[in-house]
Amino acid sequence: PAKDGVMLHSHTAAWNALMSGQKEWFFYAPESFSGESYAALAMLDSSALPHAATMAGASDYQAPMRCVQYPGEVIYVPDL
Repeated sequence: PAKDGVMLHSHTAAWNALMSGQKEWFFYAPESFSGESYAALAMLDSSALPHAATMAGASDYQAPMRCVQYPGEVIYVPDL
């Protein structure tokens, strides 16, 4: 469904292929996704992320890298 997704999370290395639609990714450096930033973002619904990604309220906040994946593209997320 449109605007469907998962909450922010971490995991081991992964290959992610997209067959249809578009997927927006938010990548945080491991050391930046902790403390106040984690508390503020980790439990948000995916539809809130585009707006939350620009927040600056947490003192330890660092903006994520963002990208949009299109059909036929593969994204590799390393285990950091």
